[in-house]
Amino acid sequence: LVPLVDLLKTEQNPPVRDAVASALGAFDGAILVKQAPLKDLALNGSDEQKRAVVAIFKKAGTEPGVRFLVEHFVHKGDVAVRRETASALKKHKKLAIKPLVEFFRKSGSRPDIQVDIIKYVGISGEAKTGGAFLVALLEFKDVQNTVLQAVRKLDRPAVPALIEKGIAGGAQRTRMWAAWLLRGITNQTISSSNGAEWGKWWQLNKKAVEAEEAKWDKADEACDWLVDDLDWSEYDDNVVGYYGYGYWYWPWRYQSSRGRLRGAGSMQNFRIQG
Repeated sequence: LVPLVDLLKTEQNPPVRDAVASALGAFDGAILVKQAPLKDLALNGSDEQKRAVVAIFKKAGTEPGVRFLVEHFVHKGDVAVRRETASALKKHKKLAIKPLVEFFRKSGSRPDIQVDIIKYVGISGEAKTGGAFLVALLEFKDVQNTVLQAVRKLDRPAVPALIEKGIAGGAQRTRMWAAWLLRGITNQTISSSNGAEWGKWWQLNKKAVEAEEAKWDKADEACDWLVDDLDWSEYDDNVVGYYGYGYWYWPWRYQSSRGRLRGAGSMQNFRIQG
């Protein structure tokens, strides 16, 4: 372990550096987080070295390893570092959501970091805890556009959180946005205040949604949980500006963000099809 960590700091040949990172990724993440040279590279290394560190913990996983990624790489590094970080968190989404939410709460004086965390939650696809976390933020105007996009990226698996935390348990603005999201994601026209009807829709469609989510997860695994430029640019669209139409109307026809093909050059994205 120690010679490999030391080699990662000095190796300049990209293929060799990648091989070293892959070898280190076979170790337990709880052991890796204790290696001072990895911490130093995460804080002070070049962007290439930082991507190698991300690759290590993406492969190693474990709760300590994922927490290391959140604490050292969220809102840091160049575009490629952030893409790889998002990809690693997406791979380990069930482990990543807790440290992401905790980091959000610790970053009260840094709204830029908080907005970035919202984006990572949406990209991760973790809809249970992540959905509840996002819906609770719909009440805050400053982040509404980003939150709406993040929930949209979670897609139909976020329906339970929208019903329980939005329609049933939210304040007025939260209920309004939750109903709008529900109508768009499900393509239904159920009354915005009728939580029972929304619950009935979920019970009737739960298995189909879970099967669809499993299909998306399998596709993500097949492409090594690729996160592309579109995952970030989707957040730039002004969703709030289209609420005045009273329905799920954006300048494109709704299509699952998670269901599209991955890759910056893909023509199978919802904005081009709209």
